[in-house]
Amino acid sequence: SIYNPFDKFIELERHGYNFNGEISYTLIHEAGHILSLNNGTHIDKTLETKDCGFIDNAKDCYRKDSWMTAFYNRFYNPDTKELSVKPEFVTEYASTQFREGVAETITVYTILKAEGRLPDLEENNPTAIKNFILLGNKQKLNLLLKQCIKRLPV
Repeated sequence: SIYNPFDKFIELERHGYNFNGEISYTLIHEAGHILSLNNGTHIDKTLETKDCGFIDNAKDCYRKDSWMTAFYNRFYNPDTKELSVKPEFVTEYASTQFREGVAETITVYTILKAEGRLPDLEENNPTAIKNFILLGNKQKLNLLLKQCIKRLPV
């Protein structure tokens, strides 16, 4: 289930926007796509293939200097990803493809941050928590997430 992302390691509470909070979860997830898939900041359709940080399944070219490329290389790229500590992904859905992994990480990060339950980084943390730390260090992204967090009914 997407609401139990770490095999009971961390459980998310659903929020009261609606029955069981599923709309609020979905809205944050979709906002995660908007924040991460914008052309110019992360994706650059004007670059030649050799100048891309990587190309995803949708054939989009990501800039080498974007945090999306850093996220991909650290957690998804089979040639460069760090040794994973289970659980590797914040939700089962996050493991299905890179874009969904980013949106799910943004969603779970936002909810845990709003609830004041974002874990501290420790050496033996699951890889899923290391995803949060990478996101939390991205200033522009963090400013936008703060707006979501302010509006969550926790």
